[in-house]
Amino acid sequence: LAQAISAPPLLSLYKRSRPYAVGRGLSHGEMRSPLSHRLKTRSPDLGLLLRCLGVLLQVVPLAASGGSFFSYAHHGEDWLEGECASRERQSPIDFGSEAPWTEAPKEDFYFSYGPSESPAILQNTGDALGIDLAALGLGALSFEGQWFSLQSLKFHAHSEHTFEGSRLPLELHLLHKESDSQRLLVVALPFQVPSGASIGDAGHMAPAGMLPVFLGSSQRSAKVSKRTAGKELQPDSISVGFSSTVQSLLGSGPLPAHVGGQTELQPGQSVDLAPLLVGGTFFVYDGSLTTPPCSELATWFVRRDPLTVSVEQATLLLDAIKATAGNGGNWRSVMPLMKRHISLAAAQPGLPPATSPPPGSDQSQAFAAGTTMPTLVFGSEDGSNAQKALATAKRASDLAQNISQAVEAARSKEAEALQAAFSAVDDALPPGYA
Repeated sequence: LAQAISAPPLLSLYKRSRPYAVGRGLSHGEMRSPLSHRLKTRSPDLGLLLRCLGVLLQVVPLAASGGSFFSYAHHGEDWLEGECASRERQSPIDFGSEAPWTEAPKEDFYFSYGPSESPAILQNTGDALGIDLAALGLGALSFEGQWFSLQSLKFHAHSEHTFEGSRLPLELHLLHKESDSQRLLVVALPFQVPSGASIGDAGHMAPAGMLPVFLGSSQRSAKVSKRTAGKELQPDSISVGFSSTVQSLLGSGPLPAHVGGQTELQPGQSVDLAPLLVGGTFFVYDGSLTTPPCSELATWFVRRDPLTVSVEQATLLLDAIKATAGNGGNWRSVMPLMKRHISLAAAQPGLPPATSPPPGSDQSQAFAAGTTMPTLVFGSEDGSNAQKALATAKRASDLAQNISQAVEAARSKEAEALQAAFSAVDDALPPGYA
């Protein structure tokens, strides 16, 4: 508890309360927070205590689980860790009128995912529901000649990216990492519910600028979360908008409702993510992680055309996420674009033309023999070591080539210098001298 009290969110709340008081000409003794004002009390202690208590309810479970101290109470606007306070290339962003909504993609990226052979575990990390995929060998993406292996996935409610000012019910992130660098590639898949449908007071589309009242916007939302979290509710496969791919990521049992909780997906049920990318056009921009430390080393691929889930699936995920991350959900406020360019890329299944599969995959030998197989299967450790070895070999080859070119250039310049010197000597000799 002592650790949680000293956490950045609480310190930030105190700092944020003073400007509010000073701006209204209040003395230190009369200082009051916006919440205490709504409660019609002039006591600074009551308002601040209630606000801090709300943060404690969210950061204490993270402390107990060994997680990092950050809260979605203000949706990241008060985060100071790492590069979170930067605005140079932070994520998420809004795709407004400047985004290429009607243009055709001018480049492709390639994905090669295969179903998992090992059981996957859905985890409650305290800030999201997600699956660690690094050891499952599900595949990779190729973009601009580089391979990025699939590391993990996480659900966010509501969507973190917004679309012309509107926020969708869900967003799924697929995190990829380049083997020989810290560069990340994140695929963001927004989800909507069928047209005309409603998911309670969460809403089909919520305003992007909304900032929920501290500790949730309604008692109804909290009651719904308590009623559904941790219970076995199976969405009906014949429901309008039902996604079998999303359901395969949720399993058949109850979703983990507590921090550190886990649910093993149904035995024998494979995880196949390819249907989420097939036929998609993606906004591409340079950004950051959307959770602390908000490192600015990610390239984002955000699907332009949302996918669809049923109302039951959306409600199940929304309630589970709100039960653990707070009734406001686990989305970060949108960041300024800062003159960044947004391009378009089309998702293509399989391998890029005239290239080889990433080392460590079972396709390597087949490719050498001239056979094309669209699914890549990695060994978690062998594949990584092989990729590193290939990268090292490539750098060594490039270095040798550069050295060879430098030597050849030096030889050419030396020959030119010698020729010039001989010409100068010939010019200096007396006529007829041999």
